[in-house]
Amino acid sequence: LKYKSYQKQIENPAMIFAFHCSFLFFLYLILSFFGLISEFPTEFSLNQYDVSWYQSIISNGYVINEGQQSNVAFFPLFPLFPLIWKLLHLSNVGISCVNLLFLGLGAFVLAKTYKLSSQTILLLCSTPSLFFCYIPYSEALFFLAGSLIIYGFRNNYWWLIAGIFMA
Repeated sequence: LKYKSYQKQIENPAMIFAFHCSFLFFLYLILSFFGLISEFPTEFSLNQYDVSWYQSIISNGYVINEGQQSNVAFFPLFPLFPLIWKLLHLSNVGISCVNLLFLGLGAFVLAKTYKLSSQTILLLCSTPSLFFCYIPYSEALFFLAGSLIIYGFRNNYWWLIAGIFMA
């Protein structure tokens, strides 16, 4: 007997991701309307933790100051993310939207590679640790690179090489 998958496959995983993002956006608006959420993402609220290190790489490159913390802890190909940020001249909110696009592209690649069902795509996009892909960090680009690596293993080794280089 052959195993048959009875999961219904969707035609367009990008629509599922867009629905997911729209749902979260409207949920956020509803919660803010009822006073359960009082803040919207701003330049200040998104400029936390590692974001200042990314901005220092954008403006000054890698800098070593003896006896002080420096931004050299990020791996050598890391400037790809600040380079994108610098070329697009985006704010923290703008780069967060670009990160959402990278996350969506990565989810799309995984959905097409494994022919995921709509429920699985929603579960993938709802993973709490993907929160870091919504803010100005490099995790969304890394997620996209990892998705390309997986796609490359299964389909085309050029995508594998591109994904390894990006990651």
